Amino acid sequence: MANVADYKGLQQPFANEIQKLEVTYDFALDAGAVGTFTLFTAASAIVVHRCVAKVKTAGTSAGSATVAVAKNASGAGGMAATAVASLTTSAVIAGATGLGAGGLYLAAADTIDMLIATADLTAGKITFEFWISKA
Repeated sequence: MANVADYKGLQQPFANEIQKLEVTYDFALDAGAVGTFTLFTAASAIVVHRCVAKVKTAGTSAGSATVAVAKNASGAGGMAATAVASLTTSAVIAGATGLGAGGLYLAAADTIDMLIATADLTAGKITFEFWISKA
């Protein structure tokens, strides 16, 4: 597992406040091999209320690559696997898995990861937005 170049070491949010955190995956900086890329690590207990992926540069693949966002690389959490064909420039993909019923709980040291599966990405730039609060 590697961190994306724009990795965030998340600090504790203020009480009673929802903060927006943006982290960008960029093929030019991070490569695109099948695997897990850490977007951020929780410094303390938090709740992720929402996850949205904004595609800045279209994703491409020689195969059928998928991109997902998950807690601790488990496959559960922020955004279900999305096929590379949907990663078109200016696409906005809202995550829902695990976030529809009050949010996704992260304990201290839990990570939110981007998972590339099935085939390597050969291009793409995606900014992930997360809305978080203190647990």
